Parts: sequence; structure tokens; C-alpha cells
Amino acid sequence: ATEPLADLPASPALSQVGGSFPADGRTVGIVVDDETEAGAIDALVSTIRGEGLLPLVVGPHAGTLAGGIPVQRTFGACRSVEFDAVLVAARPAPAPDAVPTTDAKGGEPTTAPLDPRVVLLLHECFRHAKAIGAFGTGVETLADADLPTGAAGMVTGSSGDDVWAEVHTLMQQHRAWDRFATA
Repeated sequence: ATEPLADLPASPALSQVGGSFPADGRTVGIVVDDETEAGAIDALVSTIRGEGLLPLVVGPHAGTLAGGIPVQRTFGACRSVEFDAVLVAARPAPAPDAVPTTDAKGGEPTTAPLDPRVVLLLHECFRHAKAIGAFGTGVETLADADLPTGAAGMVTGSSGDDVWAEVHTLMQQHRAWDRFATA
């Protein structure tokens, strides 16, 4: 190229930055483990589905968890690209099929007793500026995964309903555009 590129204004018709869009039809991953309270997850799944989104429960193994929570994705069979947002409702220990040396490809392995695939999922969602919410023991998971809970697009709380309300609002901006400083 011999000519410098012209600095053109951003097109509002093409840009996702600064707008608000319906979240209908988007996918929300809900990270759980065998200790997660089934009633709270059932209520959260119903709320999310009732608002026109697709909740997918992500657990350590296929089938159902204690309390009858059906699992749609396992830690080993999902990646962040499937989700528009992630809610963390548990602090999942490494599942029997987790291999910390090969499953921690997202960075340095953590010393916390977390499943490395959950850490990878959360780190990918964070880097992609997706909304992440945590409640109950899930708040500890974010800290153990070395994620800054005060960053833009990160929501923590004591109940799934409160966290979901904020995450749903964040999803309408598509991404947490303010998470990373621009040069």
C-alpha cells in the first residue's frame, strides 16, 4: 500500500459497541457440581428460559447430579464459544477425568482445588469480554481462578436471581466493552 488509510467514523449500523440489543435466544452456561442445591438451579433455569434465553447446565459428568439436576454439558465437552454468558453456582473440584497438566491450557495451572476445565472456561469467557456472574460458592471459584471480580462485566452476589438480573442486563450490550483499556 502506498497511500495511507483514511480514518473513517464508525458505522452505527455495523458496530456492537455502545448499543443495547435484545438478549433473546442467547445461551447461558450454568456451572454446577454434585453439591449444588437443585431447587435454586431449577428456579434459575426456569427464570432464564422464561426470559427467552437458553440455559445449559454444565456439570462434572453427564446425566443428572444430586438432587436431580439434569446436565446438558460436561466440563470436558464444552467450551466458552457455546455461551454468551456464564453463571457460576459452585466450586467444582477436579472431576475424575480431569488431567491438570493437559486441561489447563488457558494459562498457568491454579493451585486451588478446581477443575482445570472450569478455570479454562472462565478465563476464555473473561478474555472474550463475556458477562460472568457468580453466587454462593461460585464467588470463591472466581477468586480461585484468579479472575478480578471487580472488572467490568463481572457480577457477584449471594443469590442466583440477583446475579442473573444484572448479567441479563449486561448481555444486552453483547460484551463488557469496558473490561479492557484501549490504547
